[in-house]
Amino acid sequence: AKARSDLAIKVAEAAAAAAAAGTALQAARAEVKDLTASLARSEAAAVAAAATQQDSARVVAERSELEVQLGSERAVRVAIEEKIAELSTQVQLAKGAERAAV
Repeated sequence: AKARSDLAIKVAEAAAAAAAAGTALQAARAEVKDLTASLARSEAAAVAAAATQQDSARVVAERSELEVQLGSERAVRVAIEEKIAELSTQVQLAKGAERAAV
């Protein structure tokens, strides 16, 4: 009877240990699942950051290109304004010469 009682205690202890191990295993699986989800979120954030960085680089490049175009357009405008001033001066001189000839 004593041996049976000791055996029953050992079986109960083993069952309790197995249940505890099962609980620990479930907790470990849940933690792995959480870590996997966290890793996926981190990877998605890294991909989004890389895309944002590429977008930023593209915007900077486009801005530089637009600044160059704007500089060219300003240069053309200045050249046109200078030509208009020159032609205006020529017109005024021609009018002055015409008045002097009359």
